[in-house]
Amino acid sequence: MLEALEKIKAAEERNEAQMNQVKKELLKLEKKNQQLLQEKQADLQKKNNEKITERNRELNDDLKKEALQLEEQKKQLADHYQANFELIKAQAITKILEGVREKYGSQ
Repeated sequence: MLEALEKIKAAEERNEAQMNQVKKELLKLEKKNQQLLQEKQADLQKKNNEKITERNRELNDDLKKEALQLEEQKKQLADHYQANFELIKAQAITKILEGVREKYGSQ
């Protein structure tokens, strides 16, 4: 009977030692997984920031192109209005001169 109790006690001690070993391994695994998770999060954050930076650069490039196009359109419109103004001015001068010639004759 004593021998059976000693075997049971020895088995319990082995089980407890194995349980402690398993707990240590689980803690070790948990720390490793936590570290891997943090590394993955940092990597994803870095990639996300790179994508955001790239998208911002693309948007800035698009805005610059649009600003250049608008500036060119503004210049073309100003040139068009200036040409129209010059044409209308020339027509007005011609009409005034014709009116003066009709009224006072060509001297």
